[in-house]
Amino acid sequence: WRLGHYLAKDCAFPAFSVWMIWAEGEDSQPFPDLPRRFSYPKDSLNAALAPIGRPVMFPVAGAPPGLFDRPWRVGHMYNQTVDVTLAGQVDAILFLPRVSPLRPD
Repeated sequence: WRLGHYLAKDCAFPAFSVWMIWAEGEDSQPFPDLPRRFSYPKDSLNAALAPIGRPVMFPVAGAPPGLFDRPWRVGHMYNQTVDVTLAGQVDAILFLPRVSPLRPD
């Protein structure tokens, strides 16, 4: 986050921050002893968005009060979660209901 802050605030570059959040699927990480299938707690933002069921991008600014101006548990790599208040840090969220490992085509 320090590089982003430096570019957006200290260098005064216009910046637009998008977080990709997904509900389920697998990743292509190479370590056999780490989980590859995502499984996030029911109280996570990932699980809360899952019923949308389709890809969607929405702005954080202007969201109903209490939605993004409070901490949410957000799932990320290796099924880890972090509590984060998205308002003021993220401009938009790209939600994907399902992700899959990279595939060579």
